[in-house]
Amino acid sequence: MSQDTDVDAWLEDLATDELVEIGGYSTYLRLYPDGAELGVHLLSDVSPVQISQAMQAGFSNALEHTAGLALTEDGKILLLSQWLPAVSDWVQARIALESLLDFATQWRAGMHRDVASPQPRFSAKEQRMRAHLQNLAQPSL
Repeated sequence: MSQDTDVDAWLEDLATDELVEIGGYSTYLRLYPDGAELGVHLLSDVSPVQISQAMQAGFSNALEHTAGLALTEDGKILLLSQWLPAVSDWVQARIALESLLDFATQWRAGMHRDVASPQPRFSAKEQRMRAHLQNLAQPSL
């Protein structure tokens, strides 16, 4: 049996719609009629400072990657997730899973660096999006 076949067989046995441990991450594949949400728990018991730092960095990364950051409903767990249209099982999510786990590893490494607030660099596209979002958030007079 090839390595790909072994991995696919292992993926077929994973439960959907609940947390499973993959590569040291609590991971989930939540199924919906038109696709699935694939996600990993990045940090548990996150502080307001960690959330703020993650969201600042997350805006930049959301433009470059297909995954984005979110918080659980109770606000205690920082998630990295992405929408996978027309996916109905782990095998179909395999490539996205590998990519998301790699991205999660980068996030964790970046979140644990002890550096003095680096000055963010924003692309022109991101600056326009930020300005647009800021205008939407301003109350009308």
